[in-house]
Amino acid sequence: MRLLPKKRIEPDDFALICETHNWIFHERMENPDSGEARYSWLAQNATVRITYVYDPLLNLSYIVTSNSGYAEEPGAVRNVNEELRLAVQELSAHEALNLFDQCETDVACQVKILHLIAASAPEEYNESFFQRFTKAFRNEQVDVRSMALIATLYMPWPQILPVIESLRESDPSVDVRNLAQSIFRDHPMNAH
Repeated sequence: MRLLPKKRIEPDDFALICETHNWIFHERMENPDSGEARYSWLAQNATVRITYVYDPLLNLSYIVTSNSGYAEEPGAVRNVNEELRLAVQELSAHEALNLFDQCETDVACQVKILHLIAASAPEEYNESFFQRFTKAFRNEQVDVRSMALIATLYMPWPQILPVIESLRESDPSVDVRNLAQSIFRDHPMNAH
């Protein structure tokens, strides 16, 4: 599960949150080529991995919680998510969608909010998100359609593939068609 803070949290500040909860630092992974950075901690007797991610593609930081793979404890991830929500003010998926609706005529705002929507998108198919993306794909601005395409990489929904394929074949911009080709090829739901 991804949790998107309303305000950017620096890695050192997030480390302090983890320390106050007695979560154990696990590993640091930084990719100098892409700029991506991941810092992870273990919680709940090492059953939950908490990963702080700086994602340069979205220019955002978010938090991912998952089973650690070392052991499983029913409800452990949910418990950690509740603790995180108390420590970090979360931007909910509903709030991200409302922000998108509020900046309908501002291209720069739409592109930025599409970053937030991507990071807050649920893992399961969600019709409200899907509708916003189909609206973004129909936007006359290339930047909005391009960012919407990039954002689909964060949504493991098979329902999004036909839309990407349609953009790949018929978008008026060659740049969007090429980006759609690349994203269609690399999308997590496209089984080759």
